[in-house]
Amino acid sequence: MLGAFIAALYAALYARFAAQWTYLAHLYNQISQTEARNISDPKAEPVIAQWKAGFPEDAEELHLATKSLFASVLKRWGDDPQVKKSFMDNTPGGEDRFNALMQDVKNAYERHHAEMVKWSKVRPRSTCGARRRVSVEYSVM
Repeated sequence: MLGAFIAALYAALYARFAAQWTYLAHLYNQISQTEARNISDPKAEPVIAQWKAGFPEDAEELHLATKSLFASVLKRWGDDPQVKKSFMDNTPGGEDRFNALMQDVKNAYERHHAEMVKWSKVRPRSTCGARRRVSVEYSVM
């Protein structure tokens, strides 16, 4: 009985986490697509900066801001002065919240980078870095 309850609880929590992750990934893709489509339009810059400023707020609320995948995006977007200003002007907590969030993101980013450096020293490397070619033969009938 207890095992079934734990399994159901795990499934529910995992489904919620997956939905939150999917939402944030989809939002990132929408922002990136819009930015790519309007890259030469100077009128779009403040709108995109405002949209980017909402991304860290959502990431923080969903407890995903310090996940390595999102931390790298938040670090890059947080360095943009327009995004920073938009976040501070439109988000409850303003500058204090932005600074605290960016410090958490910086710490997560540095921790992830250190793990990757450590991992690269442990992991065996290939001798030439090239992929093996696979030969496929087709027969014509």
